[in-house]
Amino acid sequence: MLVHDFNATAAYKAAGGTAKHADRAAGQIYALPEVKARIEELKAQRSERTKIDADYVLNRHYEIDQMDFIDILNDDLSFKSIHEWPKVFRQFIGSFELAELYEGRGDDREIAGVLKKIKWPDKLRNLELLGKHTSVQAYSDKVELEVGKSLAELMKEVAEE
Repeated sequence: MLVHDFNATAAYKAAGGTAKHADRAAGQIYALPEVKARIEELKAQRSERTKIDADYVLNRHYEIDQMDFIDILNDDLSFKSIHEWPKVFRQFIGSFELAELYEGRGDDREIAGVLKKIKWPDKLRNLELLGKHTSVQAYSDKVELEVGKSLAELMKEVAEE
């Protein structure tokens, strides 16, 4: 369960653990080296099976970033045939709406134009996600901590209180 949604508490409950202290118990189990190793092994197997890893995600974000609207337009600013669009546009366009506009009524009705709407990926959000990627870290804050006491000493102090 943990490998599906990365929620240790939900995995603990799904395995039959009680809800009373599920978060604490799940954290203790998750901290075990053999549990962490098994989770990493399962994640690696999933990445291999799906062929989706961090490099794949980063490359897809890069493809969205490089999308240029001019690639789907003719010189007169009309849309090229969809068969002429680069693959990245066909994969990442959220929606495409087509509406015919008419003038007149009844038998006198004539087409006056065509309205085409394309839902484009949010390029700013994509750039933000691209910058947050673990290997890019364009938006990460570097935090340095100095720890004077060991974790064991801090735990002992808390237990004595």
